[in-house]
Amino acid sequence: MIEPKIVKDLLAAYKKTREGRKAYLRRRRLLFAVIGLLVISALILLPLYYYSDVIMGPPAGVHSVSGPGEWAMYAHDPAHTSNAGSPNLPSVTMKVIFTAGGAINSSAVVANGVVYFGSTDSQLYALDAATGDKLWNFKTGGWIESAPAVHNGIVYFGSNDGKLYALDSKTGKEQWEFKTRYAIKSTPAVADGKVVFGSTDYRVYALNEKNGKKIWSFSSQNWLLSSPVIFNGMVCIGSMDGFLYTLNINDGRIRLKYDTRSSISNSAVATGSTFYFVDYNKLYAIDAHSRNWPKENDLVPYWRTAYIYGWAPKPPGASGFLWMLPFKDPMKGSPVLTDNKLIINTGDKLIAIDSSQQKPIWNFQIPGAQLTSPSLANGIAYTGSTDGYVYALDVSTGEKRWDVNIGEKLTSTPVIADGRIYMGTPSGRLYMIE
Repeated sequence: MIEPKIVKDLLAAYKKTREGRKAYLRRRRLLFAVIGLLVISALILLPLYYYSDVIMGPPAGVHSVSGPGEWAMYAHDPAHTSNAGSPNLPSVTMKVIFTAGGAINSSAVVANGVVYFGSTDSQLYALDAATGDKLWNFKTGGWIESAPAVHNGIVYFGSNDGKLYALDSKTGKEQWEFKTRYAIKSTPAVADGKVVFGSTDYRVYALNEKNGKKIWSFSSQNWLLSSPVIFNGMVCIGSMDGFLYTLNINDGRIRLKYDTRSSISNSAVATGSTFYFVDYNKLYAIDAHSRNWPKENDLVPYWRTAYIYGWAPKPPGASGFLWMLPFKDPMKGSPVLTDNKLIINTGDKLIAIDSSQQKPIWNFQIPGAQLTSPSLANGIAYTGSTDGYVYALDVSTGEKRWDVNIGEKLTSTPVIADGRIYMGTPSGRLYMIE
């Protein structure tokens, strides 16, 4: 016969085991509930984060502009309008104000009465904008083939040595530098405390403008030669991989990857809710606020194949697409925007397009020459040409107002500031028309 004490101990042990089992089951249920909650939250929050603006959308209104009378960055402003507004127009007096030790392949910029430009002699120059007197120069380890940007007293520019430099705009003293793997031919854009640029190492970088520390980077699939547009908190940049990318300036998160199937080397222009850009021979209008649906660029090729064989309905159009215009001749520069007109360069011809009707309004041609992308001011479009002339055209009609013979071929976009036009040449001369 079992003693009562043993029975009591067995019952106590059983009760303890039972309570432990219940506690274990409660903990497991709680763990499963937490895991389930995390999974559900991830399923809800991750799509909201990556495919909507509910969580950390781009900050509207984030872009910077050149000051009155200035042209402080490539194409005048981060929207790349190339429109200086309504400054006093030059009276067509031309002179050479400086000769560099190498070709001037990119546009100059003008801020606070100083002209800044780079050259294939690896130097960045700062000149008095009125006299051309050299204020300072800075030596890099490679050619400088993109325009600088001036913001809050700092000059930012890239070099073929793979570095992005930040210099004091008054003294030329280096503040910081950032090294990428390969040459930087993309002009930086500055907004929201960030310096954004592309590199031939396939990446877009956003750096802290004060110390040059990397905030984020984004990888494309080929060289990035075009300059980024920063507009309403979005970064828009084209790549030689044939895609136009729009990114959130906060963290570089991709919003849209638009496939043109042709390399993009020229920069876009932004206005309202639209990005305009060109590839080899087509002009595109893209909805700036559009996003890809999940895995769009991966799934659409299979969907198209299934549609061809009759296995699936016709796939939807590409996200963001508004319209496209093809042209016979290849594009030679970025589009320029004024009111509802887009002015594009097809080599020896400038063509004005009505952006609302997608129809040509006028064209201006110099047979056999190559025209530069124009710059706009007070209803006049200014363009240089390899025939050695600078032309001033009426934006409304395309009629020539005047021209001036520089005497050598012109390949960089004119820059307009304080009633003067500045243009560099392959010979290294910087011309001023006033």
